[in-house]
Amino acid sequence: MPASASPTPAAPLVILPGLICDSRMFGETLAAFAATGSTLVVHLAIHAMDEIVKQLTPHYGADCPVAIVAHASWPEQRVLRGTLTTIAAQLAAEPIERTAIVMVGRALAAEEFRESALYDADYQRRFRGRGS
Repeated sequence: MPASASPTPAAPLVILPGLICDSRMFGETLAAFAATGSTLVVHLAIHAMDEIVKQLTPHYGADCPVAIVAHASWPEQRVLRGTLTTIAAQLAAEPIERTAIVMVGRALAAEEFRESALYDADYQRRFRGRGS
């Protein structure tokens, strides 16, 4: 998707193993998945950030949003947000070595949407009243 394209928050989400960064391991490449326009989540690939940027920039554009989440849901969770252009420098300044996912896609720039009410105690559910 070129840099000038509008965000598509409803684009499919594809979760990939970090080994996908080495196309010799699979018959697929990151670039092939990027061509679909999907938001990509690459698990355990923090070591291959340069390769991720190299393969995805031609498809998503240099200004495409990227988020790196280390130790997701742990008390020490860390999130780096940037673009395909800036994320490598951010990662160099604030190193993350393990237990991280890399998310890339225009959906990461979505704004003005309602937060999920899944865990909101005041949300009326079909089989459960408010505050239950």
